[in-house]
Amino acid sequence: MARNKSGKLKKAASERFRLSGADGNEESGADVNGESGADVNEESGADGNEESGADVNEGKTNFNASDASDMRGKEKNNEAYRKHSVISFIICEVLADVAAVALILLGRTGAERYGSASVPATDDITDAGKENAATFDENGDGENRGFTVEPTEEVSDTPFPQGETLAHVKTTVIADGSPIATLASGSAAEELIEAVRTYFDGFVNKSGAVTSFLNEIGFVEADENAAVMPYDEAFAFLTGSSTPLRVQSRLIEHEFVTIPYEVSTVNSSDFYCGTRFVAEYGRNGKKMSAYEYIYINGTLQSSRMLESEYLDLPLKETVIIGTRPRPAANGITTGEYPASGIAFARPVDAAVVRFFGLLNGSMHEGVDFAANRGENCKAAAAGTVVAVLERGSMGLTVYVRHENGFATVYAGLEKAHVSVGTTIAAGDIIGTAGADGIHFGIYANGVPCDPKAYISGLMQ
Repeated sequence: MARNKSGKLKKAASERFRLSGADGNEESGADVNGESGADVNEESGADGNEESGADVNEGKTNFNASDASDMRGKEKNNEAYRKHSVISFIICEVLADVAAVALILLGRTGAERYGSASVPATDDITDAGKENAATFDENGDGENRGFTVEPTEEVSDTPFPQGETLAHVKTTVIADGSPIATLASGSAAEELIEAVRTYFDGFVNKSGAVTSFLNEIGFVEADENAAVMPYDEAFAFLTGSSTPLRVQSRLIEHEFVTIPYEVSTVNSSDFYCGTRFVAEYGRNGKKMSAYEYIYINGTLQSSRMLESEYLDLPLKETVIIGTRPRPAANGITTGEYPASGIAFARPVDAAVVRFFGLLNGSMHEGVDFAANRGENCKAAAAGTVVAVLERGSMGLTVYVRHENGFATVYAGLEKAHVSVGTTIAAGDIIGTAGADGIHFGIYANGVPCDPKAYISGLMQ
């Protein structure tokens, strides 16, 4: 085989031998009639009538002594050159054999390194590669140009032969470095592992769980003699109680809890006994807590709270309870209202739409004015502001204390222009009316009185 691979090298060497002067009639200068100056009729003076006296007509050629000596010297040079060419030919043939052997050795080394699909066999070397091998010192400068063997295909990083994939190869599933099951193909092995993960993920039965293997899972080509496990049998084994796999499901849940507000009561002598109202309404808070749950193979192993924070802080509710003793009736009979000694005025110039008395089965402790939204509401008499607060359905409410145990109430305000402790005169602006008008009430020692008994012309 080595000699067959060196054919072109031998041909190149033979060509060199031919050009080296082995043919004495071409480059050796042995052509007596050509370059040697042996042409009797031209250079040697062989014309018998001119210099040498040679008889041309009789076919006789005379050479002088110097011409014969030159001829013998050239023949010796040609003989030495022939011998040198033969030696060169032998050397080239030996080198060609060495080059062929080197090609075989390189082919074997490449096959061991890259696999049989990466380095071609020697017989498959391309013509370009053979031409490269034949360039050994072709230019005659003594420099070895060598040759290069390139892989015909890209080397694969996979442990399988080029062109094969796990999808069509009998595959063994590896967990933490140990084989646990062998399937008919890589596709079946990958499908099995995903089915096992999904199976244990279903035990959590809540969205948002992240399920993964705690084992290091891998896939390798199975040995030829490895027994293939049926898919259903492998699934039952890997999901059973003796499974070598550890599948973890991590679930993060957020819990929202309502925090009830606290209620505090404040006793006040500004109000008669039996009076109770909310000075500041409370509001529930909201708290968020995050919990982590860890499942192993579908069984809860641990849980812990990751964080907790308030989304809304609860607001405390304040309730005012009156403690001021009620005065004696002073001889006033039922159905009569005590004299106030105060000239009360209308708080707003608007018509009355609801009067004092029973209304829908409950006591309406005052009158309602159909005031326009934003209209000013004025103090009915001089006094001191004792409360400014929200009272549920009554809205923003202002309480003013007057002389002789009387007090007035202004409810349904959009805005309040006074604050607790403010001393006001009759006609001062208390606030502005809301969308439903103004509710106005008069109390005598904590008892509601009909405003029409104290304000003349209220019915008009």
